[in-house]
Amino acid sequence: MKTIVAKSFFCAGILFLISGCSSLKSRNVLNQGGPYPGVRNISENYSKADWGAARVPAMIIDLPFSAAADTLALPFDAVK
Repeated sequence: MKTIVAKSFFCAGILFLISGCSSLKSRNVLNQGGPYPGVRNISENYSKADWGAARVPAMIIDLPFSAAADTLALPFDAVK
């Protein structure tokens, strides 16, 4: 029972972190290419109108996750 609950929380946490990742938004929504699009365009992905005062803390929290996702996707970005 505990493992099911732990797996559920783990999956929910991963989905929560991935849904706000600027790396994925740069690739899918904004269709930006090149190396490290999530890190390069992090300020565009967190607009001041949408995020308000939470913009800078959200960008700081998202930066290491976007850098990690961009690093994993770097071989695919180099092929394009």
